[in-house]
Amino acid sequence: DLMSYAEVEFLKAEAATKGWNVGGGDAESHYEAGVRASMELLNNYYLTSNKISKEEIDAFIASNPLGDNPKETINTQAWILHFLNPSECWANLRRSGYPVLKSPAEYGFEQYLTDGKEIPVRFCYPILESSYNKQNYDEALQRMGGKDSWYSHVWWDTED
Repeated sequence: DLMSYAEVEFLKAEAATKGWNVGGGDAESHYEAGVRASMELLNNYYLTSNKISKEEIDAFIASNPLGDNPKETINTQAWILHFLNPSECWANLRRSGYPVLKSPAEYGFEQYLTDGKEIPVRFCYPILESSYNKQNYDEALQRMGGKDSWYSHVWWDTED
């Protein structure tokens, strides 16, 4: 997988909000660079007409500052950046918790909800894993409460 300059800037912006020394600016400047790079990526690779002008990018940045919840602001923009890469989009949503998405039930998809949950937090093990690697599979299931569920958090998926 390729990491774009825009993604790097969003990650640096989030790290800076945590007080980490990321060099080259503060959270706001890395966030702005990420937004700018994200829109320029759209211009360069996806938009064949109606490209986003520099003035439109500047206006968007001016009207969308980091605000009171910079983690939400940064990761919502990262989600938009990754929208054409669904796996990365989902991974960043799982990691950050942002953006806060509406429930599938609000769109009439109640029948697809299982375990009373809404957005999966992990992949289930492959079907044949229980046959080829039974001992480790069973041990992993025990650590997850005995069930191989889309909604059992993996060991690293914790609050920050």
